[in-house]
Amino acid sequence: MSKPIYFFQLAQARIEFGILFDPILKAAINISFDFNCAVILIILNFALYILNTMEAKKLFVSIKDESVRMFDNKILDLLSRVHWTVPLIFWTPVVIACVYFALFGEQSINFLSFIIYFGIGLLIWTFSEYILHRFVFHYHPTTEFGKRINFITHGVHHDYPNDSLRLVMPPALSVPLSLPFMALFYYLFGGLTGATFAAFSGLVIGYLSYDMMHYALHYAKWNNPYFVKLKHHHMFHHYKDPDNGYGVSSKLWDVVFGTRFSKDTKIESDTKN
Repeated sequence: MSKPIYFFQLAQARIEFGILFDPILKAAINISFDFNCAVILIILNFALYILNTMEAKKLFVSIKDESVRMFDNKILDLLSRVHWTVPLIFWTPVVIACVYFALFGEQSINFLSFIIYFGIGLLIWTFSEYILHRFVFHYHPTTEFGKRINFITHGVHHDYPNDSLRLVMPPALSVPLSLPFMALFYYLFGGLTGATFAAFSGLVIGYLSYDMMHYALHYAKWNNPYFVKLKHHHMFHHYKDPDNGYGVSSKLWDVVFGTRFSKDTKIESDTKN
């Protein structure tokens, strides 16, 4: 076999398999190999490619809609599972009450002020969503107790990402989580004022948007361009790069803090095809 033909075949194999190294190609220019040698090289390198693929880290246990047991106690384990409608049923009356007290309570505020404080609460939630996801849910503990807590709070979701009963936050967790925010607004806005209730209603709406969007990202099949891009963003976080892409309801804070994926441009272009 002539050198030019052999060089072309090796280059073609490198493109197809992505595993032949430049030194081999360069050697092919100066050294005449026979056809059998070329075939052996291709087979050996292809075998290495297969081995590398098999050794790639798997970022989940199951992508089926199945739910693993987290607690020996049946009641605790039951409380860890929740239908996606439960946060809506639980928190909607709270939002309605907050809006009422903000606009018609003893220390009510006007509608324009309500919109401003509501927006403050909403913005605080989007920031908190990012911080919690990045620094709490994705904290890597070293102790067995820490690993257990991490698995309960978020690790189980990455192991079983399509467990439909663990895609939204159960009230047993969301209620305690909401208390520090209510205390913050109470302190900032001088007690149970209209501003406090307006900000808290904005925060809760932000949280509900996060929960509903999270469920939708895993199960809805909408063609809305924004939703499709956000879904690609979240799936990339699950299956390719869990150390980036922490925004769920929005990519805003990933942009601000530089935790967008290095392949964000490719992801976004793929969604247009």
